[in-house]
Amino acid sequence: MKTATLITFVLLMSTGLHASEVDNFTKRDAPLGDATVVLNKKANELIDEAVNAANRHHSCDEARLLHAVKVRFRNHFQDKFARYVHHGKDVPRRRIHIKESIYQDFGLDSLVVGALGEVWDTTAFVIKMGDHQFGTDKWEHFFGRGFAYYKMHVIDKKPIEEVLKYGLGTEQGTLGALMTGVMSYGDLAANFKGMHFFNHLLGKGKDYLSFEPSMGPYVTCVEGKWKRTQQIDLLPYVDDSWDEAMNCSLFRTEQLLDKVKERLANLGMSCPLNPEKAENLSSYFGPYAPYVLNIKGNGVK
Repeated sequence: MKTATLITFVLLMSTGLHASEVDNFTKRDAPLGDATVVLNKKANELIDEAVNAANRHHSCDEARLLHAVKVRFRNHFQDKFARYVHHGKDVPRRRIHIKESIYQDFGLDSLVVGALGEVWDTTAFVIKMGDHQFGTDKWEHFFGRGFAYYKMHVIDKKPIEEVLKYGLGTEQGTLGALMTGVMSYGDLAANFKGMHFFNHLLGKGKDYLSFEPSMGPYVTCVEGKWKRTQQIDLLPYVDDSWDEAMNCSLFRTEQLLDKVKERLANLGMSCPLNPEKAENLSSYFGPYAPYVLNIKGNGVK
């Protein structure tokens, strides 16, 4: 038992706590409530908390505000929003346990999903917002990696293509395929959308994607103090690119791919579930699609 606990700890630390994978296929049509209202309410509450924290003994200090936001929006081991998404009693969720998921045949060829899955269920919950179903892990990417993108591009002035290539590298490495066996383009799409959220937080940074209606700034400096001046609505950031049943994952090996394809065949499904919607995503992301989108089907990275 001590050995299993040690393995769990080491793996969680080495993957940066982004270890969860999600099964958006199994029980796809089972009833699932819309989480939009409760998640928006929590997001606005936590932004207000962050504003109040940043205003203590400071006069519109941008670094202090960003730090206060990051503390509350990061991942479910370290923040408040993701923990609420995973554990809040009023958040509708669907749990697909690993032993009934499309990843149930993974073994030692996937350290996190297969090996760690023997002692801890590593699958994420599925939630629904509007017409979109996606894993709870996407919020960790949206806020956590989204801020990393924002810092690289807006604060450190790195070209957007360099930032997106960096994201691809992390998803191919320890934050993705190296540890889980799965390279999730859904994660990459959530990362990119998260950068835009931080653009909108203070009204800084260029938007490379269109939003309807226009978004932000959510927080402005009023008489020397930060103030939330606009309600945050998370739904416009969400689309089918966050859904691994639409934005198809790649796998580290042919063996892992074959295991998933066999489980999908048993369900009578394949990726993308709706090719027409997937093509619309390609148009939406335009020149950035190769960095965040795979609508050609599951394959090997």
